[in-house]
Amino acid sequence: MEITGLFRWGREYARFWRVFPPYDGIRQITVIPGNHDIGLGNGINLDHLDRFKQHFTNDTGTSAFISHCSHQLILLDTPSLLNTRTQEVPDAPFALLDTLATSPRLPSVPRLLFTHIPLWRAPDTDCGPRREAKSGLREGGGYQYQNMLDLPLTTRILDLLWPIQGAFSGDDHDYCEAVHTVEGRRESFVEYTVKSFSWAMV
Repeated sequence: MEITGLFRWGREYARFWRVFPPYDGIRQITVIPGNHDIGLGNGINLDHLDRFKQHFTNDTGTSAFISHCSHQLILLDTPSLLNTRTQEVPDAPFALLDTLATSPRLPSVPRLLFTHIPLWRAPDTDCGPRREAKSGLREGGGYQYQNMLDLPLTTRILDLLWPIQGAFSGDDHDYCEAVHTVEGRRESFVEYTVKSFSWAMV
């Protein structure tokens, strides 16, 4: 059974690079894993996490900070942040957050957050006219999936990274444009949840 699973994964891995082939002069960033790549929270499969690091990252890390075109990009492995069972799993993304929180930065350089799992928002938050589902994102989850991060973790991320000018997430397989107003601050930012470029959709 395990051999069959490895063979199937190998075929899908080859297919990924056929769908998204490298091009000269274009930087491809494949750092952030999703729940279908490694699992979620305490359900993360350590073998799958190691496999993702080996095949999709350059420095064996699933979170990254990139300065590009006068912007700061934070690529955050949120499935691993939800793990409370194996300490080394969330250690790396939390270490990145702590480093960024204490690093000097220029206010004039916009900071953008990229996360697989959407940030928390109130249940009645409107997703905008481009959403296909009749309702917006609602807090919930099940086996190996979670619709959004909880409020304490979202608050911790934003407090450590603030100010940010925008966020991009996936996971929901539908579009959502949500305005977040941070408690205790007058500033707000927009999070764009984008439809999936899933291997099953191409």
